[in-house]
Amino acid sequence: MNKEVLKVTRSEEKYFISIPDKYFLMKSLKNILQEDSFGDHGFYKVRTLYFDNPTNKDYLDKVNNTPSRKGIRLRTYFPKSNFAKIEVKMKNPEIDNKISLKISQEDAKEIINLNYDVLKNYSNKKALEIYNILTEENYKPVIVIAYNRKAFDSREYGLRITIDNNLEYNNHNFDIFDPNLTLTPLCSFSENILEIKTEKILPLNIQTILDSIEKIDKASSKYKRSRFFLNSSLF
Repeated sequence: MNKEVLKVTRSEEKYFISIPDKYFLMKSLKNILQEDSFGDHGFYKVRTLYFDNPTNKDYLDKVNNTPSRKGIRLRTYFPKSNFAKIEVKMKNPEIDNKISLKISQEDAKEIINLNYDVLKNYSNKKALEIYNILTEENYKPVIVIAYNRKAFDSREYGLRITIDNNLEYNNHNFDIFDPNLTLTPLCSFSENILEIKTEKILPLNIQTILDSIEKIDKASSKYKRSRFFLNSSLF
């Protein structure tokens, strides 16, 4: 498999958690899991550009909780980064599949400007698969979502745990590399989203830590939430 392409099969759960539980998790997990190598001790800013087709199919599939659905996004972790990841997430009733392709900043900007042909420069089947989805279904950029992330992971356990907050958006300027990108708050700064992504059964010690906190409610996807918040501009 091309080293620039990653295909992952895993389960994924999302919950809202309180600020005290956020700090409890960060303290507890750092003694067991590795802090993400991105950013400063696992802290970094994520900017994600989401795509959808003219009928807003991906958004509506999420709203209607369609069992099999997908989402397409372009993501960077720092505005000055020289690369981005274009990803397709495909959800089935039990398992999530994700195709992730690392591309240059130059090619990412071309994709933002609807020049999807740059994906043909990547010599692997997954790049072509992403290209076909974007072109055949007429996908276009619809919204940028940005947030702060604290991440832990473990290759041994096939596990990734993230805590996100300070969600912001821009639905006019789609340049995720723009250092002056204007972002509007989407939620209270005190709101925290816990995501648990697993490829295997959770180890007992980690399961015990997660069971000890109050998971306030299952959180919806950031894309679904942002578009629902802005639904007056959809149709």
